[in-house]
Amino acid sequence: MQRRLAVIAAAVMIGVTGLIGVATAETFRVRATSSNTWKPKHTYIGKGDRVVWRNPTSRKHNIRAYGGNWSFSRTVPSGERRAKRFRKTGTFRYRCSLHSTLSSGRCSGMCGVVHVFRK
Repeated sequence: MQRRLAVIAAAVMIGVTGLIGVATAETFRVRATSSNTWKPKHTYIGKGDRVVWRNPTSRKHNIRAYGGNWSFSRTVPSGERRAKRFRKTGTFRYRCSLHSTLSSGRCSGMCGVVHVFRK
């Protein structure tokens, strides 16, 4: 019986010690500016992290994916925010289609990029 308890205690300690090294997901913030830009324009995050887009301006904005193989489309009214957790590595381009132009795959105006790397 004592041996069994010792084995269980050791297993619990190994499990607890293993949890200490587990990385937690982080949240990164991007905000719309009154000059119709995203700040920051480039966001660097780890796989599993989340981006929150905030709109403190008086204008309505939106977030539209473009280029690459991802799909995301959200409206961000004044005073609100929208979020997305990125579960894959890669480069994810987005823009506000109300305050940017897209020509031959190039964005001008309110454009941003999320760079997701492996933790």
